[in-house]
Amino acid sequence: MSSETSGHRYEKRTIAMVALGYWSAALTNGALRVVLPVYLASVGVSISKIAFLFFLFKFAGSFWFPRSSVFMWKDLSAGCFTLRT
Repeated sequence: MSSETSGHRYEKRTIAMVALGYWSAALTNGALRVVLPVYLASVGVSISKIAFLFFLFKFAGSFWFPRSSVFMWKDLSAGCFTLRT
C-alpha cells in the first residue's frame, strides 16, 4: 500500500467528518428555532416577546456574520409585507 493511497483515504475521512459536523450544527440550529418558541410559549412568554427575541437573534447575527444581514433584511421586509396584506 503506497502512502498516496493512505493519504487519499485520510482526506476522504476528513471531508466526511467536516460534513458531519456541519450537518449536525445545522440540524441543532434548526431544531432550536422550532423548539425554543414552543417552549417559551408553553412557559407563558408572550408572542411579541418571542418575536422580539428572534429579531435580536437575527440582528446580532448580522454583526458577527455580515453576509447574513441580507437574509435579515429579506425576512424583515417579508414580515412587513405580510402585515400589510
